Amino acid sequence: MKPDLVIVSDLGQNPTISRLKDLGIPTVVLPSRNMHEVFESIKRTGVVTGREKMAKATVAEMQKQVNE
Repeated sequence: MKPDLVIVSDLGQNPTISRLKDLGIPTVVLPSRNMHEVFESIKRTGVVTGREKMAKATVAEMQKQVNE
């Protein structure tokens, strides 16, 4: 496989992340330790995949559900 981009969580993946970067594979590491980080990670994923509007809408809906 020759991925254009690999998106990984920052939870316990350090050897994998390092190996991907060593191989020159574009890698985005997203934090996910709390809801704020999850929301920001979704938005960042939207930016790097060209789906920013969809990501923002997803986060808005999730935030609405959390608030309820």
